[in-house]
Amino acid sequence: MSGPAVTSDRVGGEIVDRAYALAYFLHPDHDRALRLTSAALAKLKLAVRAQSRRIYYQPARADRRRSLRIRGRRTKVALTDIQILQRLILVESERFERELEADHRATFEDSLVWFVKHVVRIVLKRNSLHTCVAITRLLHDYPTAEAQDIYGALIQDPDRVPDDAYFRSVKRRLLRELTERFAERIRVVTVERGEMRLESLESAGAWSEYLSETLVRCTPWETSCALQTSYRLREHAVEAFGSASGHPDDEHRVELRRMHALVHPRCWRLLCHGLDLEPPDRHESVPRFTDIDPEPPAEGGHAMRHRRTRELDEETRANIEQGASAPRGPGRRPNGEYVRITVDGAVVATLTRDLRSIAGLELGEGRELIEVWRGTPESEVLQGVHLIEPANGEPGLLRFELEAGELLDVILEPSPDPAVGCRLRARWSTRGYLDSLRRIVSPRGGASKRAFWATVAAGSLAVSAVVFVLSAPPLERSAPQPGKPVAPPVVDAGATRGGIFEPLDALRLSDVGRVHVDPIAGPRGEAVAHLLRRGLMALEIFEISDQRDSVDAVLKGSATGDAECSLQLQLVDAAGRTLWSFEGASATCDQLVELAMASLAVETER
Repeated sequence: MSGPAVTSDRVGGEIVDRAYALAYFLHPDHDRALRLTSAALAKLKLAVRAQSRRIYYQPARADRRRSLRIRGRRTKVALTDIQILQRLILVESERFERELEADHRATFEDSLVWFVKHVVRIVLKRNSLHTCVAITRLLHDYPTAEAQDIYGALIQDPDRVPDDAYFRSVKRRLLRELTERFAERIRVVTVERGEMRLESLESAGAWSEYLSETLVRCTPWETSCALQTSYRLREHAVEAFGSASGHPDDEHRVELRRMHALVHPRCWRLLCHGLDLEPPDRHESVPRFTDIDPEPPAEGGHAMRHRRTRELDEETRANIEQGASAPRGPGRRPNGEYVRITVDGAVVATLTRDLRSIAGLELGEGRELIEVWRGTPESEVLQGVHLIEPANGEPGLLRFELEAGELLDVILEPSPDPAVGCRLRARWSTRGYLDSLRRIVSPRGGASKRAFWATVAAGSLAVSAVVFVLSAPPLERSAPQPGKPVAPPVVDAGATRGGIFEPLDALRLSDVGRVHVDPIAGPRGEAVAHLLRRGLMALEIFEISDQRDSVDAVLKGSATGDAECSLQLQLVDAAGRTLWSFEGASATCDQLVELAMASLAVETER
């Protein structure tokens, strides 16, 4: 597969036909399939634009021995525009599915197709491990040991194959998301040794064609088979599943190949054969739906015929293309009274001129699509689309550019409660001084991104300090003091990163590529740690890692107080040397973190 494309200019006849064919397979009704196709295509450009902003950033880390910054591994998969379109169709389909289910118009074969589609949908946004668990343990009943063998053959590194307890935890997470989607229509039962499984039909083989065809349709588009019949996977590794070049885009390409091998039925059979496992058709598992009694499918290979659509006529195709190319987003300026945020089609927040921010919204696990609408009750315009990626324990910052220079910042914060999934905070505002400076001090013409952000941060630091000083009541509170030196912590050499790297005597702050945020001490520590991760990501100077033993420096500190916070921070290297420090007080935690990030950006450029 070639590198990820981030343009949606390819929307044309072939793309429309392919999108409609998938929509019709999921919903074999011409009008419904047209509406589904149009809805997905209408959001494609905005979804591609959101991803393109993310993949322009090249992850990097510092090579301490050579004092160089080298490319790191990208942690999130970047999709081509047609793969984004495929995912949008899978996501948008659920709204139509729920309408039919609510009216009791869904047949057993409809429900089976949607179930298999949903299983693939929730794992493809993650990684090959989740895909392996779903295929081997949910859509088939292979034992955990054989699932580990399959994943080991794909990952080609025994140290990266989790133990059986982790496989079970991934399976429980996926079961939780499936039962949330299908509610009481499916039932989880306990079998031998206390294993949790979905109640399944005894005659799964009769529905093998439906299972296979749905998996073919849901296999990531523009990916190819890497397996051949001659492979003996216990003896030989498959080169296409390995990633050794170090290029940041290589890992996600390899992950897509691994996921293709698991989802596509032909590759899946070859994978099992290459490991001397029983063929998949002996282990297929079809869920029992509590509200529908299955009727035997047609025999002779005709069961799926009614889901294979005819070609679109030229007029219909042209209408779809015209609708997909209509201007959307910041280019259109409705006289909007509010900004509405929806997640998977459900309204979660409405911001108005009187209510500019909202926090603490619990989204639930497995949410996928955030949409931002701007307008009035009579007329709304779609302004932004973002496909949610798994948070991996880190907060995510999304910025939507609205019309007339307005911004909507959305923060997704992981929750330790699996039922909550993540929490959402949002703030609707006009462009501040940071964005004004960004337009004036553009990083074009050879200026580096770090130099640009240092200039922006210097302005932020100065303006914030003045604001805090002027707003402080006399004799009651003083302005924060960013950049005030603090005593460096006493840290054993090598303790910061587990002692696996030799420290560089001349390591500078500008050499740091990857940073880990330690737990922050104090009653506000968890909240401040989230703010710090969000601030570091917004600076785009460092790559943030949740693995402490694979970074160049660790950010640690303490936060005390409630309404008025006191904050102390140190960024230390592997030898315990303080590369940067900050101390501030008599302001909110948000304000102090903003000042700390501004100070850090300025110091990084020195």
